[in-house]
Amino acid sequence: NAFKQNNNLSSLPQNETLKLQTDSRQCFSSNNLSNFGKIDSSFLSNGEELFKNSNFDYNIGNWNMANCYTMSNMFLNTSMSQANCDAILTGWTRWNNGQSNITLQPNVSLHLGNTDYTRGGDAEDAFNYLVNTLNWTITFG
Repeated sequence: NAFKQNNNLSSLPQNETLKLQTDSRQCFSSNNLSNFGKIDSSFLSNGEELFKNSNFDYNIGNWNMANCYTMSNMFLNTSMSQANCDAILTGWTRWNNGQSNITLQPNVSLHLGNTDYTRGGDAEDAFNYLVNTLNWTITFG
């Protein structure tokens, strides 16, 4: 079961896995997300504005973002918790014992919304890896 670009969803079935297609821009934007369900992100290459202007605050650190080359404005105008921001950074890099355990695309733009990550721990280490090693541009606010 897959959904196409600009199909806005507000509730995802718990008993199905939805597959994000290659370009799933704005699928969840401007929605009041109430039920997040299961998502297969392994085919996603363009996550631009995916959650823009939504009430997004979920832990999606288990998403596989290895094929994603842009996530600009992905969380623009969202206010996720610091814990979920940390989970994204450490989860998407599969951060473990001071290193990433997944191959991610270099030179990715990612907007993480109106939040920030926890300084002085794994989230900061994962952030620094993305910015300094993979040349990601990560913005907040």
